[in-house]
Amino acid sequence: MTKLPIGFRCSSDRFKKSKQAEERVEEIDEKIRQVINNLRRSELGSKEHKDLTNTLNQLEKAHREKTNEIAQLAEDKPQFFYAEGDFKKNNKKNKRKSIQKIFAEEQQKAKLREWNSIQADARRRRETALDNKKRSQLEKQKIIDNRKFVGELRQESETLRQFSGMDISGDTMKRDGVDVFISHASEDKGSIVRDLADSLISEGVSVWYDEYSLSIGDSLSSSINKGLSECTFGIVVLSPDFVKKKWPEIELQSLYAKEVHKGKSILPIWHRITFDEVIEFNLHMADKFALNTSTHSVEMITKLIIKELDKKLIES
Repeated sequence: MTKLPIGFRCSSDRFKKSKQAEERVEEIDEKIRQVINNLRRSELGSKEHKDLTNTLNQLEKAHREKTNEIAQLAEDKPQFFYAEGDFKKNNKKNKRKSIQKIFAEEQQKAKLREWNSIQADARRRRETALDNKKRSQLEKQKIIDNRKFVGELRQESETLRQFSGMDISGDTMKRDGVDVFISHASEDKGSIVRDLADSLISEGVSVWYDEYSLSIGDSLSSSINKGLSECTFGIVVLSPDFVKKKWPEIELQSLYAKEVHKGKSILPIWHRITFDEVIEFNLHMADKFALNTSTHSVEMITKLIIKELDKKLIES
């Protein structure tokens, strides 16, 4: 099918100008991208930010001029009719992106990168939390296994000692009854008391702690009185919740009576409480040297309590 040129002008000149304008537009586009990237990194209100803004405005103006020039040259292109009379207009639309569209796409890409970063961070946090949960479960299981092993070892040692008339516990000192009684407010279980009880038990210390020492149907008062009377030391966890409650204060009075007859029996631990609050609660407790959870870890408190138990055994 033959094409016939209609309104043909000299195309070599037009083609050369159009090519130069398109190359110039590509250069302007590249400079615009660079300026936009630098503009993001610059500080808002600074001289650099203002200079980059002025440069971006000038590039936008140059981009518009070259785009209009390309559109004008496109209108001067020769038009063709087919010989059979079918008309086909060869007038392609300018598909070049505007400055606003380029800037909008860059913003969308930046938001997408930020979103992906947030998602990746959240995924890492979930995986870390899952690992910590598994590790915590393994540590708790280890404590329970240690507690069972210590109990079995004591039963076996006690049985063999009865048959042989000797103490074969592996140590020249043997603790009888309850080593420590933990007097505390129930609000402090999760923050310090339960961890302290588990730490002491895992080190072989016999602990009276209500969550482990009481069974369903037990008499609360009888069990507590028995634990107070048999214990070597009473660990008193002084806290703002402790000083407000009546029941812990009753346990503390029982330990006072024991200390009068048998000597040192109270090991105080301050937990989230100030010296002024302790003085207001009880002068005698304020006079005692106490461990403090703000400066002593659970492991350190456990070692110091075991040290006191060993000193007591040596004295007796």
